[in-house]
Amino acid sequence: MGHASLRERFPRFFQISTQESSFVRSLCSWVGGKWAWDLRWRRRLFVLEVNLLEEFLEVLEGHPHSEGHDFRSWKYSADMIYSIKTAYGHLSDVHLGAGSRAASLSHILALVWKSWASSKVLVFSWQLLLDRIPTMMNLLRRGVLRDQEASLCVFCGVEAEIVSHLFVTCWVALRVWYDIFRWFGWELVLPMDLLGLFEGCCVFPRRESIRCGFLLIWHSVVWSIWSARNDLVFSGRILDVEQLVDKIQFTSLHWFFGSLSGHPCSHYEWMAEPSICWDC
Repeated sequence: MGHASLRERFPRFFQISTQESSFVRSLCSWVGGKWAWDLRWRRRLFVLEVNLLEEFLEVLEGHPHSEGHDFRSWKYSADMIYSIKTAYGHLSDVHLGAGSRAASLSHILALVWKSWASSKVLVFSWQLLLDRIPTMMNLLRRGVLRDQEASLCVFCGVEAEIVSHLFVTCWVALRVWYDIFRWFGWELVLPMDLLGLFEGCCVFPRRESIRCGFLLIWHSVVWSIWSARNDLVFSGRILDVEQLVDKIQFTSLHWFFGSLSGHPCSHYEWMAEPSICWDC
């Protein structure tokens, strides 16, 4: 009722009521098109309480009533029924806003799920592209961290730990990405933002199987960088970039074989040129 419960607004009545645990429907009946309240007390009301009771009943009568039963509804769908699809659409609208750019971003983000990576990694990547993971800068914005210096990148300790720095422009991330692209046999200039890098992996390959392969590696890189970052923060484990690149290669291979059991690609072929396996 308003901005507070009746228990908070009328604590005296709650203390002397014998119906404090009752449902609304058991406290009244529908008589002549109106609610007739049947309120019961542990004792007779004092004079001051009688006056307070009038205010209490005015509050009750000021609230609309009906004979129907309560039911749950979901206002973000036309049929008022909750679904994962409408919840995802609503969250996307909240994070991305409206307009052509938002529609474009929504289309790009939808590609996150079309991968051979594990489901928890796909969820992480979706949160990552929306900048919803607990980087040091996000923790500072949320008030979890109080010191500005605590928001510096855990790898380099020079710049603020934001998504674009941690996963793209930090020297650790740059070296990882360049080593991965050399594994493909490529030499290229990386975009300076994570969304642009993800979009390049989605748009550049024309064949669906090759696109899935690139996205698999992308998911493996960002997941492994985040895992290495957490190991350093919580366990003090020293980062070795070469070992991290090896982990990315083996992790992506594990996900690939896990999603496509019985695939003829061998471990040697994967390590030599993974695109051969995607194109089989």
